[in-house]
Amino acid sequence: MSQAADVSYSCGSCGYPLNLTSSNRITTGIGSAEYQKSIKKGRISFLMDLPDDCLCFIFQWLDCSSGRESFGLTCHRWLTIQNLSRRSLQFECSLTQLSLSSLSQTSLNVTSFHVHKLLTRYQHLQQLSLSGCTELPDSGLNPLQSYGSKLQSLYLDCCFGSTDNGLSLIGTGCPSVTSISLYRCTITDVGLEILANACSTLMRVNLSYSRISDYGLEALLQKCSQLKGVTVSYCRGVTGIGFRGCSPTLAYIDTESCKLEPEGVMGLLVVVGSSF
Repeated sequence: MSQAADVSYSCGSCGYPLNLTSSNRITTGIGSAEYQKSIKKGRISFLMDLPDDCLCFIFQWLDCSSGRESFGLTCHRWLTIQNLSRRSLQFECSLTQLSLSSLSQTSLNVTSFHVHKLLTRYQHLQQLSLSGCTELPDSGLNPLQSYGSKLQSLYLDCCFGSTDNGLSLIGTGCPSVTSISLYRCTITDVGLEILANACSTLMRVNLSYSRISDYGLEALLQKCSQLKGVTVSYCRGVTGIGFRGCSPTLAYIDTESCKLEPEGVMGLLVVVGSSF
């Protein structure tokens, strides 16, 4: 009887040969104590030979959180794949509706050390929320200069320690950010202009309860030509004049409790009219 030809198997994503046939398998360690341990633990040896691209592809197909969390328990290499595949990160306190009363009941003390450890571990984040980290200083945003290049959304609501210096760090490290929320951050026109110059791709910005004025708002609108939404509620330095000559892409404006002047209202009407 003639011997049947071996069938070649490969990864459907990248074509990497999986070496499933007996003639292609690496047999050097068969019979060793380590090999016997692997058999008892139910490991499939060829999986350990897969390149990182294939493991990333497998991870992306896991559709339940428990499966994704268990993936990294296999070994250190698989844990690294899991970490590099994470795209979003937020703290528990940022999942609730933030207010001064709710923050007073929260004892989460996130430091620069914590942020550095997290961003070192998750280096491909596209969305990051540090909202509710009230004690986080500007220095806590330093890791963004090394690991923030892929960030598209950044939320710093109620980060009272974030100032103009923090916006400068964001501008340096996150040039691709399209959405940012700076609700109740301690920022001024200076920092906002720095951010606008560095992040021209911004599309949605929340500046509620900040110290900005029409000057900073005008700089933002002139530098960021793709803006679609701006929230400046309770910004007492905004009169509406800063909206003059803004991009026609701007479709949403929230000026609740701003001290709008007649000239500013007319500017807003021009903006709204050009959007329809």
